[in-house]
Amino acid sequence: MPVTVGRGDLLIAPPNMVDPRFKSSVILLTHHDLDFSLGLCLNKVTEHTLDSLLEPMQLDLDRNPEIYWGGPVAQNTVWMLHDPGWRIENTIKVNENWSVTSHHHMFHLMGQGNWPDRFRLMIGHSGWAPGQLENELEGHEPWDHDHSWLVANDPEPDWLLGCEPNQMWSMACSFCSQKAVENWLT
Repeated sequence: MPVTVGRGDLLIAPPNMVDPRFKSSVILLTHHDLDFSLGLCLNKVTEHTLDSLLEPMQLDLDRNPEIYWGGPVAQNTVWMLHDPGWRIENTIKVNENWSVTSHHHMFHLMGQGNWPDRFRLMIGHSGWAPGQLENELEGHEPWDHDHSWLVANDPEPDWLLGCEPNQMWSMACSFCSQKAVENWLT
């Protein structure tokens, strides 16, 4: 049976992930259609903080959150995953729980004390060409089904950003195995 994924679902690296960049990764899929798929890795903290990234802009922020590695694509971009109640002109809705923004204006708003209730900042993103993600999930050549992504559909927002980054991968794997057993038993 084909694996279906959509915006707001998690892609979880299997324990035997071949690509070292994605080992133990938990990626929230923020866009998925026939043209491309895009996601943000949520559990890999970098050595950067927001202050260090914004130093050239000379903004004075009342918070200094950690910056995460969003993926290997476009490492010169900063993405913010956040609750849908906060938005600017360039904000894109993921689903009813999440939106994403990547625009310098978001930093100016944060400098004015206007922060989302829930958010995570990432450098770069993860991306897939047309059909690539489906082929990876189904194990079509050149991908191997034994090394394919695990999927968790529409995870709880409080869990997603409340979970410690160093525990997220193991907890997501446990969640997937529990769902697999439940599906098998029903």
